[in-house]
Amino acid sequence: NPNPNPNPNPNPNPNPNPRIFVAVSAFGRARANIGTVLRCAAAFDVAEVLVVGAVRVSSHGAHGADRHVRTTCYPDWAAAREYLVAEGCELLALVCHSWDPSGGGAAPAFPDAFAASLRGAEDVTARPFQAGRSIAVLMGYSAADAEHVPIAERCVYVPMKRRRRRRRRRRGGGGGSG
Repeated sequence: NPNPNPNPNPNPNPNPNPRIFVAVSAFGRARANIGTVLRCAAAFDVAEVLVVGAVRVSSHGAHGADRHVRTTCYPDWAAAREYLVAEGCELLALVCHSWDPSGGGAAPAFPDAFAASLRGAEDVTARPFQAGRSIAVLMGYSAADAEHVPIAERCVYVPMKRRRRRRRRRRGGGGGSG
């Protein structure tokens, strides 16, 4: 009988109401526009979005999602980490890239701290989360922004495989015999 929950890290004290938090870098701006992030957060029932490095946020483009997701600004990743740990979250750094470490091939050139985190990163589609524990997904704004990686307990990546584009055949178009 295989274990239905292949989670390698079972939580001995599960939280009956685990929540999802998202912490995102302020994109290098004092006032960040996080409308798209808020729409996604509302769709996935995220409890709170933490914007790190911003004093104020703009919800332009949220299309009403800002009324459903709490948003809080933090001056730096250390302050955000302190809050998330107090909330009992497992801290997962999200590494978005087009290189799948399990698929072989050469890794892209990333800063040292970021590249080191990729070696142990887990595929997020395998759901490597601890059952019954709140999670915080930590996101930088680019591959060069790796400040969120050192505060995370683990790193996860989103596998992005290139799909071949199919050539479309033209239909009709006149000139044919009838």
